[in-house]
Amino acid sequence: MKNIEEREIQNIVLNHRNRMNFRSNYGIENEEEMSKHTHIIAQIGGNYCAKEGKTFVIDENNRKILRFMLYYVHGSNLCENVFTEKRYKLSNNILLIGGVGTGKTLLMQIFSDYCRLLNLPMSFENMSVSQLINCQKTNGNIDKYTFCENAENGKAKHLCLNDLGLEIGQNIYGTNADNVIEEFLFSRYELFQQKGLRYHITANLTVKDFKEKYNDRLTDRFKAFNTLVLNGESRRGIEKINNK
Repeated sequence: MKNIEEREIQNIVLNHRNRMNFRSNYGIENEEEMSKHTHIIAQIGGNYCAKEGKTFVIDENNRKILRFMLYYVHGSNLCENVFTEKRYKLSNNILLIGGVGTGKTLLMQIFSDYCRLLNLPMSFENMSVSQLINCQKTNGNIDKYTFCENAENGKAKHLCLNDLGLEIGQNIYGTNADNVIEEFLFSRYELFQQKGLRYHITANLTVKDFKEKYNDRLTDRFKAFNTLVLNGESRRGIEKINNK
């Protein structure tokens, strides 16, 4: 019969902690390093906007959110101090809400690319509501995005579901969108609790809209989110870059 040694216990606990740690190797807490990474974000945003003859702007509406997100994807607890009036936690997911055209989906696409290019542990894949519904129609399930039975390499990923709320009351591709969304949210919450897999959301809905739309059992899951509000008018006509 084997008796576990104290050193072995310490190694087991340390290995478990390391697997749950999303900390990057970049010194993002340093302001000079933060400035460099902010510049990368601005340039990635500029690349996307240039395809439509537009430009990416960092201003008073998104500057603090960008700082929060940079700390967050690097696994730095400093993200919790960006919005001092809020109780945001590094351990929570991201719920990014705001009006039409304020740049929610673009922002998450920028950070998805940024995380992938820097090979950050917090890297996530972007997907749309229509993409999710089409998966249900094609496969008869959404396992690819939930428990990953049909996912590439069978490996689950951190995800961001974009434009939640556009599906309300609709049948997309002949499929009841509301049921599919609820299944996704319940399943991803379980994966988040059991395996630490993040799931982020962008939405045109307000917090009040969420409470009215979803039942109490599902609304309770949204307590595991940092709710960021992207204010301002539509950015779809912005014509200059401002990265001060």
